[in-house]
Amino acid sequence: MSNHECCVLVIDDESGVREVIFESLRLCGYKMLQAENGKNAMDLIEQGCRPNIVVTDLIMPEQDGMETIQLLRQNFPQIKLVAISGGGRRNNVDFLTLADDLGVDATLPKPLDMDELERIVQKLAARAA
Repeated sequence: MSNHECCVLVIDDESGVREVIFESLRLCGYKMLQAENGKNAMDLIEQGCRPNIVVTDLIMPEQDGMETIQLLRQNFPQIKLVAISGGGRRNNVDFLTLADDLGVDATLPKPLDMDELERIVQKLAARAA
């Protein structure tokens, strides 16, 4: 699948982070969508938007990334998932490891290495074909 055919949904409650990811991937040629939390993202998808790849933060209000990942895996298993988090460890819980356990395709810690995120999305776009 070419970048121009691939749609990426970015979910992050931090508008600055969301905008940087959105713009960086848009400049790579991807069709882009964005949502400020998992609930808004699921609303978009239920309204008919079908991203090929979802890049989601894990710690967000309303509906966090873990719940969103579970819903996407259950209802839209073809969507490729990338979990991002700056939460690190809290109470001996590593959120990116938990996301891996839920079956995401890739994880990336914040602060993000945008070159690495672009490489991950490119690989997943090729697999989404």
